[in-house]
Parts: sequence; structure tokens; C-alpha cells
Amino acid sequence: MAHGEGSLGSISIDNVAINFAENVMVREVGRPRLSEYRVIGKQHTVYGQLGAESRQFTLSFNLTRQDNIDEFLKAIRQSTFSSGSSFDQRLPTVTIAYGAAFQSIRGICKSYNIGIEEKAGYDEKGHANRYNITMQIAETQKPKL
Repeated sequence: MAHGEGSLGSISIDNVAINFAENVMVREVGRPRLSEYRVIGKQHTVYGQLGAESRQFTLSFNLTRQDNIDEFLKAIRQSTFSSGSSFDQRLPTVTIAYGAAFQSIRGICKSYNIGIEEKAGYDEKGHANRYNITMQIAETQKPKL
């Protein structure tokens, strides 16, 4: 995914691209799936590996008021809803591109948090000038058919 001019990275939610360059933080957590065996009469635990859980990402950034910030906020808010009315509809795909370490990471949004930075003030209509965004994203992969 190409970065916008002056942007350090972007997130795409079902083809709505949000460029960010302000206070970006990406954290990655990986966990194995382990089975524990406690042997009777022994003081240690034996572990068996059952694969790995999906990588989990926490993405935090600020959005400063722009003409299309309402569209960005709408996309973030809709990132946890399926695209249809039945349970078999897919969740929106979230793609992260940030620096060399985090390129084209596809996932689903497990949760988001939108906060207002009071110090940045408000515009004449009462909209906040800066929003603090945090998203919890679980990596997904396309099934191999």
C-alpha cells in the first residue's frame, strides 16, 4: 500500500484509506497455543505446542481535523460491524501499512476507542480539532483453497 505524501503510514478499512503521521504507535503481540502437562510426582511442567494464535496489534494515532475526518471516523466506527444483516456476512477488512516492519497487515478490528484531545480545541460548529484513536486488530489470512 502506498503512503500518502507527508504520511508515515496508513490504515485502510474496506477501501477507505486513512493516512496518519501524528503520534503513531504500533504494538505487536504474538502468543503460542500451549498445552500444559503436569507430571505426578515431578516439580516441572511439560509443554506441548498447538500452533499459534493470530498476531494481535494495537494501533494508536491522532487525527487532526480535516475536511474528510467525518468519513474517517465513520469508517473506524463501522470497522467492528459486518457488512450485512446476517451472521454469515464478513467483517470489514483492516489493512495496516506503517514503516518497514508493518506492511500490508490484514486483520479485523476487535475494538476501537475514539477520544477527544481537549487542548486542541473545537471548530466553530463544535467539532473537536483532534481525535485520539486506538484500535485493537487481530491478523487474519486468506484461506487457502
